[in-house]
Amino acid sequence: MKASFIEGDAVRGLTALRDAVTVLTADLADAWLSPGREKAVSFTLRGLWFLLRGLSQEQVLEELRDEDWEVKHQILTRWAWCAAQVKAIERGNSFNCPFLCRVGRVTRRQTLDREFWCLLQFLPMYAEARDEHPLYLLYRGDTHQSPDFDLDLHGSSFGLEITEAESDRTKERKIEECVKDRICKIFCGEPVALAINQRPTWQALSDRIGELES
Repeated sequence: MKASFIEGDAVRGLTALRDAVTVLTADLADAWLSPGREKAVSFTLRGLWFLLRGLSQEQVLEELRDEDWEVKHQILTRWAWCAAQVKAIERGNSFNCPFLCRVGRVTRRQTLDREFWCLLQFLPMYAEARDEHPLYLLYRGDTHQSPDFDLDLHGSSFGLEITEAESDRTKERKIEECVKDRICKIFCGEPVALAINQRPTWQALSDRIGELES
């Protein structure tokens, strides 16, 4: 992982890693940080430390062998989340909150971030309801294969597919953000003010935005 990352988009990726560590360290110094948030930040920092050391999944689990299941789940999943972001950045993708294990604004969330965030939240609820304690094994979402995740349960694996249901309002907000991005590119970053006064709102503008490019 370490060599692949350095050979990829090193400047952008390493800058994002540095910025993430700065943000997380500042969070820990916040006197008003809630105990739950403090734990989440600490888990993310440990996951990033394993990533920067270039540890494999087996080595991460070995480092965590004496921890309870909750700690293993939180750190292993965050390590895998950040590792998946590294691969995506190498392919030219960008994220709202790279290496912070956060999903960011609802209109600009990446599928990868949503899926890992759901995994973080879902497995503790599953463990409590079923008295079973699976751990992250493999992420398939970046290859558009199903299921999104393979999970390990005492040496046996099973799949987990995550699908996010979106409201019409959320879809409209995402279309709005895409339209704004495209218009800004068309006008080369010049200030642009947009206002929609009547329906069918942003979807209609999105369908006709090609007329601005011609």
